[in-house]
Amino acid sequence: MRGWLIAAVMLGGCGPGPQRPVVVGPAPQSRATPAGQPSAVAVPVVSVAAPVKVAEEVPEAPTSVPVYDIAVVSGKVRARWQDRVGAVAAPAVPRRFCCEWTARAGAASPGRMEVVVDVTLACDGLHEFCEGVEAGSARTQLTVPLTAEAPVKTRYRRLSDSVVDRMPDALGPKQQLANMLSVGPFGPAPDGVLVLRVDDVGTLGGFLQTMIDEQPRRVPLPQLPWVMHEVTEIVYADADGDGADEAVVMVNALTGIGEAGTEEFSGAHVLKWDGTQLVTLPRVEQRMLGATTPGEVRWRLQRLAK
Repeated sequence: MRGWLIAAVMLGGCGPGPQRPVVVGPAPQSRATPAGQPSAVAVPVVSVAAPVKVAEEVPEAPTSVPVYDIAVVSGKVRARWQDRVGAVAAPAVPRRFCCEWTARAGAASPGRMEVVVDVTLACDGLHEFCEGVEAGSARTQLTVPLTAEAPVKTRYRRLSDSVVDRMPDALGPKQQLANMLSVGPFGPAPDGVLVLRVDDVGTLGGFLQTMIDEQPRRVPLPQLPWVMHEVTEIVYADADGDGADEAVVMVNALTGIGEAGTEEFSGAHVLKWDGTQLVTLPRVEQRMLGATTPGEVRWRLQRLAK
């Protein structure tokens, strides 16, 4: 007879003691394990947490970068950026001989083939043929599309000294520009501008204006020896055989100040971009002592490479 019977049975004698209920009923159905086969073993389930995704910070791309190779030539505003050039006509002026447009600053937007140039109109009413033209100035912006490929023959191009005006704090109160400016493939970018400056005692310093990771950067020069510098020329050439240009800064200088340091000589500082900073090459500098012309510097570099 099948049925449920629930009974409480006292265990452990007649006296008081621990008790436990006993459930009596049909035996639980179990599946017999065939002979010769192992019993099933329960495999524990281990929960694995999903990997946490960490958001990567992506640096914001610059909205614009400075362009220094700009000028107003023959009534046109011209600009060059990397391997492209372009030009647009400058606005009309009241009188050609009394007013003149000057390019002051330029900026390029990454990914867009154009340069926005700030131009200033200056009118000089001091000359007698400028009567009727009020002395004054005006300012506007022009967009110069970069519509043509730049010529590749000239690797380093001369820039006007007014480029320094477009670099904030390029010169301190007791500093002056020491070199003719050029733009070219010196450093990590194809449009590097080496700016050299001297202070009131002739100590030479400066920086390389360049682009690193698509950001404008100013890389300082290492500390240089000697005083009373006069920069005579800069030769851009491969001085150590690595395929990249170094800047050979030719100078007339003094070894120091004082009775034992007033010897004047001709020498050179050789500046190299090593991937992270500007360094000097003392071994090459030693071979440049006494060189006074760019041709002599190049001849010595060729002999050094042999």
